[in-house]
Amino acid sequence: MQFFVYYVLGNSPRNTTATWTLYEYGDKWANFSVTFTVPRRAPFVILISVSGSIIAKLAVSDARPRIYYLPLRNPDGSYTYYAMNYGDGVAVFYMPWGTVQSFDDSWDPRSLGYAGYFGALYNVTNGRERWQVLVVPPGGLVKFKTPAQTDLRYYSPTWQMPYITQIPMPCQPLAVYRLLVPTNITTNYYIFAIDGVSATVLSSLRAVYIFGPHTGGIPSSAPFYIERSSTGAHLPRVWVRVDAPPGPIDYSRMLAVLCQASTPASASSEDKDATFGPGNYGTASSYASIGIKASLATFPDGFTVDLRPTSSSSIGSWGLANTTSLPSSSCSVGQSHVAIYYTGSSPPYWWHFDGFCFDRHIWEKQVGTPYFASISLSRQFVLYRMWTSSFDETGMWRRSYPNAPENLNSPYVAYQYVVAQFKFEWRIRPFAWPEPYVRG
Repeated sequence: MQFFVYYVLGNSPRNTTATWTLYEYGDKWANFSVTFTVPRRAPFVILISVSGSIIAKLAVSDARPRIYYLPLRNPDGSYTYYAMNYGDGVAVFYMPWGTVQSFDDSWDPRSLGYAGYFGALYNVTNGRERWQVLVVPPGGLVKFKTPAQTDLRYYSPTWQMPYITQIPMPCQPLAVYRLLVPTNITTNYYIFAIDGVSATVLSSLRAVYIFGPHTGGIPSSAPFYIERSSTGAHLPRVWVRVDAPPGPIDYSRMLAVLCQASTPASASSEDKDATFGPGNYGTASSYASIGIKASLATFPDGFTVDLRPTSSSSIGSWGLANTTSLPSSSCSVGQSHVAIYYTGSSPPYWWHFDGFCFDRHIWEKQVGTPYFASISLSRQFVLYRMWTSSFDETGMWRRSYPNAPENLNSPYVAYQYVVAQFKFEWRIRPFAWPEPYVRG
C-alpha cells in the first residue's frame, strides 16, 4: 500500500511517498496512521494506492471546505470556471485527464510569493493511469477552462458534495474579474481599479456585483465609476468599491461581475460619490487641501492620492506637500515633500523623496504620454506610478522608496496639500501592502 501527498512549493509540485506492506491474515480491514508534513498554506492532496489501483481521499479532519463556483460559457462552446473556497478545509476534485484545458491559480506574477497559494492543478500518474487533481485551499480562488459544462460535484469525494454551491448569476455578464487581497484591510472599504476594460463593455456597463466572503453566499451590488478623459470620454479603467468591515476581506479572494443590466432594479449604477466617497475627490487649479484625509491616522494601512489633468492631456510636476507650491526641483536635502517632477529632459520625469531625486527614470522605456499618476504612502515606503490613458502595462511605470527620511526619526505620515503646476482632478483612497490586485 502506498500513500502519496502532492503539494506545491514555489513554482514546483512536490510529492512524498510512504509505503507499507499489507499481509493477508483473513482480516477484512486494516488501520494505518500516516503523517505527512506539508508547508503552511501549501495546497495538497493525499492519494492512496492499493494493489496498483488508486483510491483518492482527502486527509480526514474536522475542517470543511466551502466551495462556490461560477461557470461561464465561452463563444467556442467551452466553459470557464471560477472556484473559491471560503471554508477552513482544503477542497479537492479528481478529474479525467484533459478535463482542464487551461488553469490559472490567480497569483500576481509581479508579486513575491509562492505559486499555488490560491490553488493548484496536478497532473498525476501512478505509472498506469493518469488524471488531474484540482486543489483549492482555504481562501483560494482558481480559474480554469473545460471543453464542456460540468458539475463540479461529479468530481468531488462524496463527503465534500454538500459543501459545493454554484453561484447564482445576478445578471447578463459582460466580464468577470478576480479581486485578490493578499493582506489585511483595516478600513471598512477598499477601491479596486480594473484596467483593460474594452470599449464594448464600457458602453454597456450598468451594474457591478461582488461575490466574496462578506456577501452571505450571494452576489452583492457594488458602486463603480468609469474613468474619464479630460474631454469626458470613457477610458479603459473601472473603479469598483468593496464595502466590508475590517476582517472579512482580509486575505480574501472575490469576484467582480460586470453587468449590462441590473437585477433587481435597485442594483447600483455608476456613481462617483458612492465609489470614492464625498470629500475624497475634487478639482483645483494649483493646489487642494487634503490634510484631514491624507494621513495614516485616517488610513492606517496607507493612502493613495490620484491625479489627472482636467485641461490638458499630459501630466506635469505635482506632489504632496505641506505648502501650497512645490519646492524647487533642485533636490536639496531636507525637503519633506514627495513628488513627481517634469523636467522636459530625457527621461522627462524625476521622482522625489527626502530632498533627493532618485534615478530620474520614472518614465524610462515607456511609450505614449503620461495621463494619470498616483503617489501611495504607507509606513513602509512611498510608491510612485504613472499611466497613459490606455491604462495597460506597456503604458505604466512605477518606482518606490522606503519611507525612512534621513532628516526624521520616523516615516512621513501625513500631508496637507496636493500641489500641481496645471489644473487637475485629485482623489484619495485606501492603500495597503502587499497591494490588492485584479486579474481577469
